[in-house]
Amino acid sequence: MNPTPSIHPPLMPSSGDAQRELEAMRKTVAVLTEALEQQQASGSAGGAFALFRQSAQLQTLVEEKTRALARMVEELGATQTQLVHAQKLEAVGQLAAGVAHEINTPLQYIGDNLQFLDKAFNRIVTLLDRVVEAAEECDPDEFAEVVQKAMKKARIDFVRKRVPRALEQSIEGVQNVSHIVAAMKAFSHPGGDEKQPTNLNRLLDTTRTVSRNEWKYVAELLLDLDNGLPPIEGLPSELNQVFLNLIVNAAHAISDRHGTSGEGKIVVRTRAEGDHAIVEIRDNGGGIPEEIRSRIFDPFFTTKEVGRGTGQGLAIARSIVVDKHGGEIEVDTVVGEGTTFRIKLPLSSPNESATESER
Repeated sequence: MNPTPSIHPPLMPSSGDAQRELEAMRKTVAVLTEALEQQQASGSAGGAFALFRQSAQLQTLVEEKTRALARMVEELGATQTQLVHAQKLEAVGQLAAGVAHEINTPLQYIGDNLQFLDKAFNRIVTLLDRVVEAAEECDPDEFAEVVQKAMKKARIDFVRKRVPRALEQSIEGVQNVSHIVAAMKAFSHPGGDEKQPTNLNRLLDTTRTVSRNEWKYVAELLLDLDNGLPPIEGLPSELNQVFLNLIVNAAHAISDRHGTSGEGKIVVRTRAEGDHAIVEIRDNGGGIPEEIRSRIFDPFFTTKEVGRGTGQGLAIARSIVVDKHGGEIEVDTVVGEGTTFRIKLPLSSPNESATESER
């Protein structure tokens, strides 16, 4: 089966569209004003008066529309910000149970190891007490025998073998918990409205950690990251949201096709391509049916059952990538084989690129 053409999300109205419409209105007023001046210069008083009246009416209309559009742009921006924050809070809430499970696992064997180390310590202390006692009470010929019996009773050989492994597991568990907590803290951080140098590889590693409980039962998640990928100017918190939405969607698609057979695979890849950073998230799920491909970026469109999806994930991902970062998001999908989402982000912000081109 041949791959389908890439799906480009439809453009949605944005604050930039509203600003362009306002600029078009201002140009219209400027043209009419110029025509009025020309008519006045030619001495056509009647025509000039009629044109002036029309211009005044149009000016009033433009001012009203300008105020209405300004309010709409402000409300649209506020609503979009609230929607992103609400969706992120929802995602954090859904991840909380999984993260708690991920933390609970290492904590269990840390607790088991601490109990063992406590018993081992008591055995060693008892052994030392017996050695001191024997040294004071026994003659040299009996001392060695007493000590050997005490060591056997304390199971000192067993303790010697197990203690290093118990310490190693406990240290590893503490590191795992620390890594999970740090990842969750980074993911849930609200961030700000100002772009900053952003390491995409680090964001993807963080997202993989916090979402592990979503995919570990249905798929293997592989990271193929370009270590030389330069940072981009971006909003880390919102890009985390994009990556989480795509990874969770991939896990759901794999679950629907493969269940928990162990055949699922998610591959996350980054690379530099010219002046852009590329992030690809590929799964071997069931693919996207042709009849709904044109709607997957529509707000609130979902094919998932209630409680599994709200239909906001891809719409928000598209808005964050395209509107806020000046990037692109494409989809390649084959029914029965899988889906690849391809995100293209500029390595420098559009404003920086424009400034550099003017120099």
